[in-house]
Amino acid sequence: RVFLDGEEQSIPLKQGSNVIGKNGGSADVRLHAASLSRRHALITVGDKAGDCTVEDLGSTNLSSVVVPGGQMQQMDTGRVYPLPHASTLVMGDVHATFSFSGASVGPPSSSGGLESKTRASTRASEKSSNQRR
Repeated sequence: RVFLDGEEQSIPLKQGSNVIGKNGGSADVRLHAASLSRRHALITVGDKAGDCTVEDLGSTNLSSVVVPGGQMQQMDTGRVYPLPHASTLVMGDVHATFSFSGASVGPPSSSGGLESKTRASTRASEKSSNQRR
């Protein structure tokens, strides 16, 4: 589920690589959030929850990760971080919670997902979208 400016929407992630970015870029999952880079972060969904990772792709507004029960850690560009179930990602104004639902042999969109919401500073006109190539 995605919560952007009060609207709820689902953003499933496929097993394997998922580039997160803003509309207008070449990301797999595109959000209409001005604080995101066109290719902001890479989430890799593995076969099991312990195999999921996240990496900042050189974003302008940086990314941070908070594992359950942990403190916020700013991510270094190009470094791969573990992404356990229920971790929170902060990408610009977007706050997203990663959930792992298990590997799938079926549709590529059923292995993991994000719940996200923007901070109040995000313009009310911004909406989310999940556009795949």
